[in-house]
Amino acid sequence: MSRPGSGASSPSSRTRGGSALLRSLVGAAAEDAAVGDQLSASLGVERSLAERLAVGVADGQLPASTPVEPLGDAILGALIVQSLSRRGDPAQTRALVRHLLASPPA
Repeated sequence: MSRPGSGASSPSSRTRGGSALLRSLVGAAAEDAAVGDQLSASLGVERSLAERLAVGVADGQLPASTPVEPLGDAILGALIVQSLSRRGDPAQTRALVRHLLASPPA
């Protein structure tokens, strides 16, 4: 537990603050395409998801007709909605993000 004014934060306050930051970033990106483009470029998540899905297609794990980029966008959208939800369990959301965005085994 942190002391007032110590600058440290509890895990629950970091989670609430992180959720507020995410909501703010998503709102700004929705309002301004340049912010959205910059956010996408800096995170690289869309590219990472598309690459992983393309590997799945190449390996025969997904059909050749899989719409890689739209599917990646849909997965990212689901993660954002889950992250923005105030009813969800932050630990489950983190586990979901780690599972979907982790580097594939070599």
